Amino acid sequence: MLIFFKKETLESHPICACCSQQATKENAPITFTDLDFAGTDPNQDDPMVIIVELQNFAVKKVLVDQGSSIDILYWKTFRKLQIPPEDLTPYDDPIYGFAGERVPTKGYVDLHTTFGEGQGVRTILIRYLVVDAHTSYNVLLGRPSLNAIGAIVSTPHLAMKFPSPSGDILTVHGDQKAARECYMASLKLPQPPLTAHNIETTPEGALLVGDDLDPRINSDSRVEPMGETRQFPLTRAANRKEAKPVSQKKHKLGEERRQAAKAEAEKLRLAEFVGEARYTTWLANVVLVKKPNGKWRMCVDYTNLNKACPRDAYPLSSID
Repeated sequence: MLIFFKKETLESHPICACCSQQATKENAPITFTDLDFAGTDPNQDDPMVIIVELQNFAVKKVLVDQGSSIDILYWKTFRKLQIPPEDLTPYDDPIYGFAGERVPTKGYVDLHTTFGEGQGVRTILIRYLVVDAHTSYNVLLGRPSLNAIGAIVSTPHLAMKFPSPSGDILTVHGDQKAARECYMASLKLPQPPLTAHNIETTPEGALLVGDDLDPRINSDSRVEPMGETRQFPLTRAANRKEAKPVSQKKHKLGEERRQAAKAEAEKLRLAEFVGEARYTTWLANVVLVKKPNGKWRMCVDYTNLNKACPRDAYPLSSID
């Protein structure tokens, strides 16, 4: 996630890592070899996720993001670190994400952060902006902290190297398992709901009105066709000539599923999306699947009909 400030905001409220003075002596060159890879799957494009020490806590799921101009401590992690809220320095200006979305801030706090393990460690003071946002990570380390320790990140090796105060080169390896867990968790994060500007409240509940369904309705600048128009007849599905109609036997749904299917069918009928048909040659049962929120999703089993229809010459493109 790329995070950046507006120029005037950054100048008036500097949020950056508290950097130590640069070492006067020349450090050893930093290089990477295949031996630096400590993951389980070398064929990877995983992000750099490491472990750091904050407030005497070993904090996992720390994302190293060279595209971020700030260091972020997420609000959920801030609370778990048992930091008194009064230690936060107020900072109300929002930050902006990759798509330009506004992200609210809580303030900022300076924390000593330790990189590495055992004897090969380095501790610096980092100024974290505390952000309340949905994420699968605990901390996001951006360019300020990476520049402060002189870190070089190699994503092919999932390793980060930086000089110690004595001039030795220290290595921090990425946690490939944690990186993939965070990625999978991010796919399940709640997304902000889509807002509709035209909603009318009826006795049956909220109802979307015309402007949300078709912007041409009730508009002074309605788009009209140009030139001669003609009716385009709707045709039936192009079944194979040798295909025979299939009428599935009625499946018992149970009382709860039956009531849910009846309610969904009534909604479709009122919306004039479906109509009643008698003596149909093709008949398929509905399948009800329970959603995570406890409600029912009604599907139709088109397996037999799909087998009887020729393959579309213009299929949809592959969707990831």
